[in-house]
This record gives sequence, structure tokens and C-alpha cells, in this order.
Amino acid sequence: MGDTLSKKLRLLAAENKWGQTEVPTKTIDDLFDEVIDGDSVIFFNATNSKIMRKVDVLNIIILCGEHILSEDRQIFNDGSVRTRERNYITAKYNSKDANVRDAIIRALREVLGYVTEYQYLSRDEKSSIKYSKSYPGLECSYSLLTLAITIPEKSRQLVRLEKVQEKKVTYFVWKEVPVLT
Repeated sequence: MGDTLSKKLRLLAAENKWGQTEVPTKTIDDLFDEVIDGDSVIFFNATNSKIMRKVDVLNIIILCGEHILSEDRQIFNDGSVRTRERNYITAKYNSKDANVRDAIIRALREVLGYVTEYQYLSRDEKSSIKYSKSYPGLECSYSLLTLAITIPEKSRQLVRLEKVQEKKVTYFVWKEVPVLT
């Protein structure tokens, strides 16, 4: 990353107090780690003269019988809690993934703790540009791929219901899927 771009990012981070707000946000070092890991791309948008972040996001809806896996909450090292209640798991679809199948396998391994057999149910793609909640003041281009998959009932008991990371623990729960009549 160029010196000028790095300086502008550091200024933006300082102005918006990244990593220092009441609502948990990430730090400039977190952003640099994302770039190094291939999870984010930072670029200068010549059209509006702004620095932007590009992220390819993979949301996976995991169904098992009459249950859906839901991201319940995140507890940060400082004790703060972010309620999620998302009926999907999220992973970044990054440059290290050769294709969507690789991204799914990586996401299942990271979140569930192992890779299981699965069947596709549906696929949806969208894109948007909005300001990042993780990095206030930084405009972000999101490419969102949402997949719904189903896993065998025998796999449900094997699913790890917490994901421990360096700065937080994410908890998952199985919820009953409402039956439509």
C-alpha cells in the first residue's frame, strides 16, 4: 500500500476514532491485516476522490431439518456485547479462494469447526456501496453472495456453537424454522 494512501487512511482512522468508540469498531491495524490476508482491498476512487474499501461477503444460510443456524451474539474482550440475531453465517470471500465452493468450505471450517456434506438450496447476488460500520467514515463497496444450504441431521450435533477469535467470541444457536401453513 502506498505511503500516501496509508497516511490518508491513518488520518481517516484518527478523525473517526477507529477502535476507540463506545460501539465496537476495528482499528487501522485490523484494516491492514484484512488487506494482507486478502479479505479487503483498499483503492482510491478517482470519481469522487475518496479512499474506498472493497469486500466480497459470503452469507450462508444453514438449514438442518426444521432448524436454522443463527448467529446470536458477539462478546468482545472488553466485555461489550453485540446482539446479532442473524439467520446466517458470514465469511469474507477473499482472494485466496479459487471459487465459491472453496469459500463455502473455508467458511464452514472456520465457523462450524469442520466441513460437512451439504446441498445447495438457493443463490442470490447483490452489491452496494455504503459506509462501513467497522471503519466509520470509510466508504465500502460490498459484493454480497447469499447461499442457502442444507446439512444432514446427523451433522447438527457436531456443529460448534461458538467461534473464538482474538478479540471476540461469536455464539450461534439452532432455531426452529416456522412452518408455513
